[in-house]
Amino acid sequence: MVLGPDRKLDELTRMIAEFVGSGVAGEVERIEAKTEMDLKEQRYESLFHASVDSILIIDFEGKIREASESAVRMFGLSRGWLLRSELTHLVSADSLERATGGFRQALEDGRCHYEADLLRADGSAFPAELVGSSFEIGGEKRVYAIVRDITHRRKTQTAVIERERKFRTVFEQSLDGIMLHDLEGRILDANETLCKLLGWNRSELIARKLSELHPERALQSCRLAMKEVAERGRHRFECEFARSDGSTFVAEVWANAFDLEGDHVVQAIVRDVTEQRRKESEIREAMEAAELANESKSLFLATMSHEIRTPLNGILGFTDLLETSELEEEQRHSVEMIRKSGDLLLGLISNILDFSRAESGRVILSDEAFDPGLFLKETVALHRAVANGKGLNILVDVAADLPPLVIGAKAELRQIVMNLVGNAVKFTDKGTVVVSAMKTPDQKLRFSVVDSGIGFPEGDEKKLFDAFFQVDLSSTRRHGGTGLGLAISRRLVEAMGGEIRAANRPTGGAEFVVEVPLRLPESQNFETHAELPVSPPVIDGQGMKVLIVEDHPVNSRLLKLMLEKMGFAVELASNGREALDHLRDGGGIELVLMDMRMPVMDGLEATQRLRAGESGEEASKLPVVAVTANASEADREACREAGMNHYLSKPINRRELEKVLLEVIRVSLPSEVFGMMAAENAVKS
Repeated sequence: MVLGPDRKLDELTRMIAEFVGSGVAGEVERIEAKTEMDLKEQRYESLFHASVDSILIIDFEGKIREASESAVRMFGLSRGWLLRSELTHLVSADSLERATGGFRQALEDGRCHYEADLLRADGSAFPAELVGSSFEIGGEKRVYAIVRDITHRRKTQTAVIERERKFRTVFEQSLDGIMLHDLEGRILDANETLCKLLGWNRSELIARKLSELHPERALQSCRLAMKEVAERGRHRFECEFARSDGSTFVAEVWANAFDLEGDHVVQAIVRDVTEQRRKESEIREAMEAAELANESKSLFLATMSHEIRTPLNGILGFTDLLETSELEEEQRHSVEMIRKSGDLLLGLISNILDFSRAESGRVILSDEAFDPGLFLKETVALHRAVANGKGLNILVDVAADLPPLVIGAKAELRQIVMNLVGNAVKFTDKGTVVVSAMKTPDQKLRFSVVDSGIGFPEGDEKKLFDAFFQVDLSSTRRHGGTGLGLAISRRLVEAMGGEIRAANRPTGGAEFVVEVPLRLPESQNFETHAELPVSPPVIDGQGMKVLIVEDHPVNSRLLKLMLEKMGFAVELASNGREALDHLRDGGGIELVLMDMRMPVMDGLEATQRLRAGESGEEASKLPVVAVTANASEADREACREAGMNHYLSKPINRRELEKVLLEVIRVSLPSEVFGMMAAENAVKS
C-alpha cells in the first residue's frame, strides 16, 4: 500500500513521539529510583548517627571510613580527624594486642567481641566493649564496630568484687560461726570458725543437712525457729548443736533470710554460749545464795530482836511501874539505873536493826511537811538533860532565811540529828555544843553540829562513817557505843540524795555537816505545832474491858498491871485461837491488845479471822492494837494489812501505851462516851 505525503508525515511524527516518550519515561523512572535510594540513604544515615552506641565503619586495613555522632562525642575528636585515623590510633598501648587480635578475628570469622582501653582526645583512657561484624559494600569488605563506654559497669563490677572480698574476709575472720543454708536445710557455705566449732571440715559440713547438726531432742525447737525465719525473715533463738564427736553445746543463733540471685537463702550466725550460760548460772546462784543469806540474816535479826525485846519489855515495863510506886531514895536510884541500862540495851538493838535495813537497801523514806527550825529545837531538847548533867552549854542556831516549812523524811532526819547531837554531848566534857540549821546558796537544807570535844585523828574523816569504826579501841576507852550511829546516818543521808561529812576544828572539837536537797511545799501557809515534851496524858478506863492476847506470862502480867492502873478491866488469852473463842462467847470486850508471834495461831491470822466475822459481826468491828517485839516497817505494814488499828512496839512504855489507847478510843468509841471520859480525865489532871 502506497501512502500519500501527508500520511508519511504523520507516521514519522508518531514514531518520533514514541521514541521521545519512552526516553522520558525511562529518565523519570531512573530519577524516581535515585530519589528513593537517596531517601533510604538519608534514613540509614540518620539512624547511624542517632545510635546511642558509638559506631565505627573500618576497612580491612584498619582505617576508619565512617563514625557516628556518638563516636565523635565519645572520643572528643572531630569527624575529619577520626576519618583520617586507624583503629590502632584509638587504643591504649596495654590493649593494642587485644584489639589487633579482635580485629583479625572479625576478618577471619566474621564476628568479634572483646574489651579494651581506648583513648580520648585529651589522652585519657576509658574501658570499652567492642562488638564487630564484617560485611561487604560495593565490593569492598568492611567491619561494622559497635563501641560502648563501660566505665560505669567496671566501677560497679569493682564495687561488687570489693564487697565480695570484704564479705569473704568478714565471713572467714569472724569469731562467730557463720553458715549459709536454704529454706530446705541444705548447707551452702560455712566459715572456718563454724567448722572448728562443730569439728567438721568445710566439704564435710556442706555435704550435710541442717538437721544433722542438732541432737534429736533439739530438732523440734530448731524446726520451729526455721519456720519463724521463713515467715518473718529474721529470728534470734537458742538451740543445742552436736559436734562431730557426739558432744553438744548451747548456741545463740541470729538467722536472717534474704534473696541471693533469685534463691531464698538464710545466713545464720552461731555463737557458743555454753560458758556464758554457765557464768550466768553461777551469778544467779550466787545472787540467790546472797539473797537467801540476806533473808536469813534479816530473819535472824528479827528473831533476835523479838527474843531480846520480849524479856526487855518485862524489865523496862516493871521498872516503869516501880518508878510510879513509893520508893526510898536508894531504891529509886537503883530503879533508875535499871531503866537506864535497859534503855541503852534497847538503843543497841535498834541500831543493829537500823544498820541491817540500811545495809540491805531497804530504807523506806516517808516524806512529810515540817518546820525545820522547830524540828531542830525539839530534837535538841531531848539531849538537854544529859548536857546539863555534864555542865555543857547546848545552843540552837536557826538561820533567819530558813523556810518555815519544808518537805522531807522527818523521822530519818530526826534519827540523824539525834545521832550527831548525842555523839557531840558524849565526846565533849566541857564547853559548848552548837546545833544549827540553814539554807545553802545551792538550795540545800544544812544541819551542822559543832562541839568542843576530843575531835578525831587526822585522816579518819571517811572512816568515821564506816560500820563499827571506833576512834578509841583501847581497853581503857571512856566512851562506849557500837560504832553504828554514823554508819546508819550516812546510809540514811545517801538515801535522801544528800551528803554527810566531818572535819576537825582548828580550835578543838569537831564539826559534822548534813546537807540534803531542799524541797518546798506549794504553800508555806500551814500551822505547825511544837512537839516539845509535855506532861503525859492521864487516862481513866472506867472499867472498859480489854482482852490481852499474849503467850508470854511476864508480858501478859505487865500489860495487865499497866491497864488496871489506868482503870481498865482486863481479861487474858494466850494465843489467837483462844482469843477468837473468847470473843465469840461475848463478855463485853471493847478493845483487843494482840501479840503477833504466838503458838497455835499468831496475831495476824487471828485478826484476819476476826475481821472476817469468825467471832461474830459485833466482834469483827472491835479495835485491835498490835503489841509486838517485831520492830520493822514490814511488820507494821503486815499489821495494817491484817486489819489492826494501831501498833505498839516492845518494850512497852507506859506513856506510849496511854497515847495509843487515847487515839484508839477516840476513833472507836461513840463521841459522847469519849467526850465524857476526856472531861473526867481533864478534871483529874
